[in-house]
Order: sequence, then C-alpha cells, then structure tokens
Amino acid sequence: DEDEDEDEDDEDEHVVVGEYRPDLPVYSAADVAKHHRLAEEGGSGVWVSFRGGVYDVSEFVAIHPGGRKLLLAAGGAIDPFWALYAEHLKAPTFALLEEMRIGNLRAEDRYQAATNSTASATSTGADISDLGPYTSEPTRSPVLIPHTERPYNAEPPLTLLLDRFLTPNDIFYVRNHLPVPRLDEQSYRVLIRGLGLPSDVELDLATLKEQFEHVTIVATLQCGGNRRKSMSDQKEVKGTPWREGAISNASWTGARLRDVLLAQGITAENSSALHVVFEAYDTDGIAAYEASIPAHRVFAENSDILLAWAMNDAPLSLDHGYPLRVIVPGTVGARSVKWLSTIRLSPIESQGHWQQNDYKFLPPCTEWGSAVDYSCVPAIQDMPVQSAILSPLDLSTLPPDSESIQVEGYAWSGGGRKVIRLDVSIDDGRTWHPASFQHEDVEKEILPDDPYANHWAWRIWKAEIQLPEAVLEAARAGQETTLEVCCKATDSSCNSQPSDTLSIWNIRGLVNNSWHRIRVVVPSGSS
Repeated sequence: DEDEDEDEDDEDEHVVVGEYRPDLPVYSAADVAKHHRLAEEGGSGVWVSFRGGVYDVSEFVAIHPGGRKLLLAAGGAIDPFWALYAEHLKAPTFALLEEMRIGNLRAEDRYQAATNSTASATSTGADISDLGPYTSEPTRSPVLIPHTERPYNAEPPLTLLLDRFLTPNDIFYVRNHLPVPRLDEQSYRVLIRGLGLPSDVELDLATLKEQFEHVTIVATLQCGGNRRKSMSDQKEVKGTPWREGAISNASWTGARLRDVLLAQGITAENSSALHVVFEAYDTDGIAAYEASIPAHRVFAENSDILLAWAMNDAPLSLDHGYPLRVIVPGTVGARSVKWLSTIRLSPIESQGHWQQNDYKFLPPCTEWGSAVDYSCVPAIQDMPVQSAILSPLDLSTLPPDSESIQVEGYAWSGGGRKVIRLDVSIDDGRTWHPASFQHEDVEKEILPDDPYANHWAWRIWKAEIQLPEAVLEAARAGQETTLEVCCKATDSSCNSQPSDTLSIWNIRGLVNNSWHRIRVVVPSGSS
C-alpha cells in the first residue's frame, strides 16, 4: 500500500493541468462568466477555470454524482473550492479535467488568493482611504457568500454544509458587528472583575492553557438572523438577508469558564452576580461589543461554557475570535463573544446595544415607526428547534426520469436539547416521511449517548422519497409538476417547529424556525 501511495504521488507530479497550451484559444474571465448555466436550464453550458486552463464541464455536471457541486463555481474559478477539498488534487482528477479542456485563461485573470483584504480592495479599484477602520480586515475564503463587507458578514454555499459533520473553518459562517481587531497572542490579556472579587484579575493565554483542564465540546453556533430572507419573502423585515447558512458546527477547545472563576475563589454562593458580561476588543471607537448571559448558567456543575482558543483542532482564526473567545453553546450566536477582553460579574445584564436594542424577539404587531420599549422584551438566549433543507435548492429541477427525490439538510435545537426526529413532506405538509440521520458513527464517537444529556451539535439528515404516481403520470403526459417540499424537526422536549412564518414574524427577522419550504420541479417526460 505504501508503494502504491508513493506511485500515486509521483504520478501527481507529472500530470500537466492548467498549463498554457498553444493549440487552444485564450479566454478572459468575462468570457468564462458568460457560461454559468446548463443548456437544459436555459444557459449556454457551464465553463470553469482552474489555474491557467478553461474547461467545459457541462456533460460532466449532468452525469457525475458529484458533478452538480461544480455549479458552485459555474462561470468562475474552481481553485478556491478545491482548496477546501484537497482530495480532488490528484492525478486521476487532473487527467479527467484536462479531457474537458477547451482553452487557456488570460494570464491576468488567473485566480490568486489575496494576501490581505486591502490588496483585494485595491485590485478592484477601491480607494484604501474609503475603507476607514476596515483596512486591516483578514483574508477570507472566496467560497463564502458575503452579505455585507464592512462589517463582514457571510455564509457558505448551502450544499457545502452537508459534506462534513464539522464545518471547515474556512467556510464557517462569519458574523461581525465591527472591524476585526488585530491582537497578538503573546501580549493578549483577559480581565476578570466584578462581584465576588476583591480586585481585578488579569490572565494571559499561556496561563489559561497551563493551569486549566483542556476541554473540547462539539457545538453548533447559529446567528439569530439565520433564515431571515425567507421571513422577509413573506413580509419585509430589516437586517442582513441571511439564507439558511448562518449556522455552522465545530469542535471547540478551551478552559471551562466555571473552572477559571472557581480558581479565583468565585462561586455561586459567595458572588451576588446575576449576570456574566463579556466585553470584546472590537469597537466602533466609542463602545466595544459586549453581551451577557445569566450567571447560573456559568456556575452550573455541568456547565460547558468555554473560554476557547481552538476551533476544529486549530487556533481560532481572526474572524472567529483569535486568540480567545467565549463559547456559550445552545444560545444565540451573539452571546459567544469573540476577541474577549473582559469578564464582568454583574448584578445586571449587559447594557450594550446588542443586548438591549437588538437580538430581541419583538411581537408581530410591532412595525417600523411603532414606539417600542425594548426593556420590556427579554434578550434572546436559548434558541428554539430548527431545521432547513440544503439540497435540493429552491426551484431546482429534478433530472428527467426521476422516480424519487432526495432531500438533505440540518437540524438543531438550543438549550442542549437533542433533535430526535426529522420529518419531510413533498406535498406541503399533508403527508410526512421520516428522514435518517447521517454521520452517526461520528456522533457516537464524540457526542453523549443519553438523549437527555447536553447535546450542543446539529444533526445532518437525508430522506429519499418516492414521487407520487399522479406526479409520474403527469410527467409521462408531458406536464411538469412543482413539489412543495418542507421539513420540520422535533427535539428531546417534544418541541417542534411552527408551520407558519407569519405567526412568528417580527420586524428584525429574528429566530425564524418555521417549517423550511422549497419548490422542486418534476419536469415533463419523467418516467
């Protein structure tokens, strides 16, 4: 086996892929971009570029089981996608790709990862002076789909979330409220102050790593605005138009906050603190980001709240809180404060903007212009049960002659509640079909067996559903049918998702956990 591996590595080195070929024409990136849709879907075929080559992958997309993943890069470079999936960077794949070669990519259009966002901005003609406090933003994966650049907020392509139980760090959704601070691990300090402490305590990262047990938990983080766009499609809301990708799952390593506080002599008994406030290093120049959680959650014996320095066994990236952040599993992502500067034990909750005037579930009767007393509405903490369909995408068309539909997605519940069932309907909820959970071997290895223990991670699911005979007959008769596909999850407390988005509508578009619905077309001519 070792000899075979060595032979394959040698073969990789001799495969010529993406190099200039004088027998082929030269295309610009703009030329490639014109070919981003299959002919049967009204386009002119699918072209992609890789290194210096241009490839027509239309036939491959149609016949290969994983071919439709290439549509994520349709009309553009596949280089950044393959950077995520190194398993593709092998001789057989290169040889197959070269068989689809149609041209050379103009040299100045070849994909290059920007060394930093300032370089990226200037390459597109942006004036650095226009970036203001955002001149030192980190490099991001071009695979991410940004909704705003300043501050940066982005989600991954939905189908990529299905590939792994743990979301790769590069495509973990990014929710920033302010410019990303540049911190140095060697000089970094976190301050602990407040009720129960005679004086402030300052800790560096080395002390945290050396003096406290290293704890790893697997936890899903979800932005409170996840699925905001689908709520806004029903009735307009205000906020970043997140689709279903403002959620990701990772393993987090750090020290339990409870252990750190106990080491300072702080206990639930000797501290009168009712809240623990987390202040961050990111700031608008006037106030820093901050949020808080009830203190009893920190002092509970089974508390899994972490001061985390690693994500999926790697140091935190700049966008995800390097060098230290809080992980408050089961709650809205806004409470898992990044770039942690201060832990404050307080008699009252955070008075910061994002605790007092945002991330609150306002009633449906509240419209813009209404007088709102935010103090009467509690801050969102634990998140409700949630699920979404990631494949197929809305308004997808099934391949001709399909007799069934495969539906895949994620499910999760806050507060440590495990998702115990996921149901899928292809007739708008009139009949339901149970889905099966994927990655169960991984779940058994890293998650608790007890369904009533704290479960912080999502579950990936899949359902294969036979098309109704009436739909197949319509296809044979030359008629297309649109399926109304939806899903709903149930957790260990028997909480299930509401069917109607309008029943939970709120002006900020927060906590949309209604049934996720998509439309899928069964084309005429199917068997």
